[in-house]
Amino acid sequence: MKPRKLSRRECLAFLGSGAATLSSGLNFGSSLDFAAAAEQERQAPVDSPFQPLSNGALPIATAAWEELFQQSRVYDRTPVAQRPEQGQDHYIGGTQITLDGDWELMEADETLPPGMVPTRGSWVKVKMPAPIQYALMKAGKIPNIWYGDNFKQLQWIQQRDWLLRRRFSIPSSWSGTVVRLRFDGMDYRGAVWLDGELLGCHEGSFGGPTFDITLQASLGSEHELLVVLLHERHDPIPPYGQGEAGDNTRGAPKAVKPDALDAESYQWGNRYRTIGLYQPVRLISTHTAFLEAPFVRTDIIRPGAADLWAQCLIDNAGFAFDGAIAATIVDSSTENSVWQESYRQTIPSGLSFWNQRIELRNPKLWWPNGIGSQPLYRLRLQLASDATQCDQITPPQQNLWVVSGSGSRARV
Repeated sequence: MKPRKLSRRECLAFLGSGAATLSSGLNFGSSLDFAAAAEQERQAPVDSPFQPLSNGALPIATAAWEELFQQSRVYDRTPVAQRPEQGQDHYIGGTQITLDGDWELMEADETLPPGMVPTRGSWVKVKMPAPIQYALMKAGKIPNIWYGDNFKQLQWIQQRDWLLRRRFSIPSSWSGTVVRLRFDGMDYRGAVWLDGELLGCHEGSFGGPTFDITLQASLGSEHELLVVLLHERHDPIPPYGQGEAGDNTRGAPKAVKPDALDAESYQWGNRYRTIGLYQPVRLISTHTAFLEAPFVRTDIIRPGAADLWAQCLIDNAGFAFDGAIAATIVDSSTENSVWQESYRQTIPSGLSFWNQRIELRNPKLWWPNGIGSQPLYRLRLQLASDATQCDQITPPQQNLWVVSGSGSRARV
């Protein structure tokens, strides 16, 4: 009989069979009234409403989500800089309220239309930002996700959709400002509702989405934010211990985390697909014209000077105006100004850019560790309209360095 060629997964399973594992012996049930007991979750496929029907069609809920994403998908056009927290000293560039800490979590009913909350089930108090698995562990609803081989019995978490809820109020001092709702990191696919109104859908974990909620913001009133996090319906690796990867039986697009096949296939490793809010959610208040996404590049280093190129995005939600932009480069170690200049340009409605070439005289050069010092510079930009100071942006991470030798770099 011709020997059968072992698959990669079988080889890994064989190699991992000798690895010692610790069994917790814990009961994985919880007061969340989850669909199946832990042992059933480990041994059998998840009974999900996203499984294809006998005729190959998908449930109505799945089709509704796909249609919603096609109509309401939101992609970020720019990062959103950090602002001082509300209640700190007044800052020209506005303020923010970080919605971290206490949230409420509940497993979604995947047979319901998008945005509907199950009548059964209970909300669990959790801490955000965090992956759902970690939030449940910290809330005491599941055991330690890293202990022994607990991960085998917790695979169901990443095969569910989840609801996150948070209530907040907008200060009356934000009257007349632009109010944005910013998600710094949503992993990976989800939709956002504010007071029952859909704001939009987002896909991608590298920042976003950002919503302008100026019109929806009712000052002094309580608002309810609902986030629906959708699990990845196509898993490049099937549920633990169920054969070879590569099928697409759940009917959704192949997608999203290509590292899963290599990074998560080791049978003796803690294999989780992340889902959750891994960065804070922020409410941000600014003038109707504000600055975002400053960038500095070192073009040329020559004796006694460095030629730089700087750019910043200007977003104006009001009418066009004649704007003044003051640019300053400061030495991060002393906070002393080493260069400054003022510019005037028309600020149209919508998006525009400020960009300039800068000659920095006698810069302190940045050297690799052990060869020299690493002096840093920071770019500070200020936007004004006549006598009105609109915005100032100089977040700590906006550091510029100049490197000697064959290469030159700038950090933003």
